Parts: sequence; structure tokens; C-alpha cells
Amino acid sequence: MIVDRIRERTRAGSGAKTFEGNASALKPLKASYIKQRERDKGLSSETSPSTSNLTRYGDMLDSLDFTIRGGTLIVSVVGEDNLRKAIFTSEERPWAKLTRADVTAIRKLIEKELKDRV
Repeated sequence: MIVDRIRERTRAGSGAKTFEGNASALKPLKASYIKQRERDKGLSSETSPSTSNLTRYGDMLDSLDFTIRGGTLIVSVVGEDNLRKAIFTSEERPWAKLTRADVTAIRKLIEKELKDRV
């Protein structure tokens, strides 16, 4: 699925500063935030206290969805709380843009889907 690519890249600790740019490592977490996460009993199993991958609980990345309107792919964050998190995290750790590799993979996925329908 299309949004799985964004989830996997982000959970692997990579973001995208520019559309169709290269993936880059997300900014490391501050020591004080790592200590908070060490005490957090609800921390997602898909992260660790010191991993910068925007997965404290997993709900924001899990809420990603997509639609295609008029030939345009639209990736959205579902839910008001998740949207606030996405906006806040994107300022410090840009992740929401598609990398060149993401775009290439998505194009191939869509082409395959279209060919399979014929």
C-alpha cells in the first residue's frame, strides 16, 4: 500500500526535507525526551526510547490514508489529534514529503495495479 512506504521509511528513522529529494535521518531526540520515553509504559513496540522515528504510540503514522482525485495522489492524516502531531513533528523532523525513491515506488505500484486490471 502507498502509505506503508511512508510509515516504513519514517519508522526506520528517515524523513524527507523536500519533495522528491533524498531521504535523510530524522533529527535525534533530546536527552530529556528520551528519559520521558523510558518511563512511558505505552511506548509502541515499533520503537525504543532513544529512536527518532515519530512512533511514540504509533497512532499518528497508523492514521495515514490516501485517496486519488483527478489523477492526484493525496496522503492525509486522519483525526484531529493526529493532524496536530503531524504538523508539530514536521517542523522539527520533516517526514511528510515523498522522497524520489517513494515517488518511483508509488508510480510502479500504480502502473502494476492498472496493468493487473486490464
